[in-house]
Amino acid sequence: LDATDLGNGWKSFDWFGNYFESTSKDWIFHEQLGWLYRSGETVDDTWLWSKNWDWAWTSDLAYPYFIKSNSDWMYYLPNSANPVRMYDYGLSSWLEKSNL
Repeated sequence: LDATDLGNGWKSFDWFGNYFESTSKDWIFHEQLGWLYRSGETVDDTWLWSKNWDWAWTSDLAYPYFIKSNSDWMYYLPNSANPVRMYDYGLSSWLEKSNL
């Protein structure tokens, strides 16, 4: 991936922010969103799995919006970290979840 190396396992994308890449390279720890399982190797879009929302897709043009695998959209309130605040358009409500 074409991320900026920040050192000590930390990397950054201008659109996605800072994250720690584990040795498996499929699991990452996002600075605000917490542990995520990443599927895909592209720099401009990705599928992510989280214990808080299951599978969701985002891209450099969509983020901080995500589309869940059930086709409902979510909006991540930027810089919310613990709890992470997401607006779920399918439920028409705000969700607050721990990022750990």
